[in-house]
Amino acid sequence: MSKAKQSSGLATVHNLYVMQFQLMEYLQRGIRTENQAKEAKQCLREFSNLLGVANPDYMGGEDVYETLEKIQHEMSSRLKEKSVKSRTAKKVTATAVKVKKVANQKKK
Repeated sequence: MSKAKQSSGLATVHNLYVMQFQLMEYLQRGIRTENQAKEAKQCLREFSNLLGVANPDYMGGEDVYETLEKIQHEMSSRLKEKSVKSRTAKKVTATAVKVKKVANQKKK
């Protein structure tokens, strides 16, 4: 294996580990705002891309790779839950506004 390819493989794994810490921070602290959700989604996309090209041999074994995949799946699930809750909240708010408008029109 060439030095350049080995160096590239190690750099990929290093970047993957850095992003792992970012994702873990989102998982531990929670996602409270839309901006945090966007940042987390972008981080997850990059993490997923790196995980797809990373060589498990540079990580210390398959178990490490599997752990990173679990983090990816958990974060993806949390972001989906957040998205569903956000859409539901927006629908409820929109419906409440419509009901108030109709009620106000009937009073006039």
